[in-house]
Amino acid sequence: MTADAPLILIVDDDAGIRGMVELALTERGYRVATSDGSGTLEVDDVDLILLDVRLRARSALDLDFGDDAPPIVVMTAGDHGRRVAEQLHAVDRIAKPFDLVHLFDAVDRALAGGARRAG
Repeated sequence: MTADAPLILIVDDDAGIRGMVELALTERGYRVATSDGSGTLEVDDVDLILLDVRLRARSALDLDFGDDAPPIVVMTAGDHGRRVAEQLHAVDRIAKPFDLVHLFDAVDRALAGGARRAG
């Protein structure tokens, strides 16, 4: 991993998923920050947000990333995630449980600017 590698913020209240995604992405050379969604999220240097839509602490819709927010890829286990992804203007959506191939594809597309519109 290099200092200029993209920084990905994983926001998920499930520590197991956060840990698995963090390990997979760091092994691919990405820099990773994590959050359970309960505190303030700093996104100034973040290149991509992977966001679980069902957070225990608050709704994903309550998170305000600002006008200059990086692309968001929503991770969801249900149809509710489709509506939230649209409201957050997410660039992609991956359904839980997901395999690492789908995760890597979504991350690579989003960082390359070629992510499809979530839906």
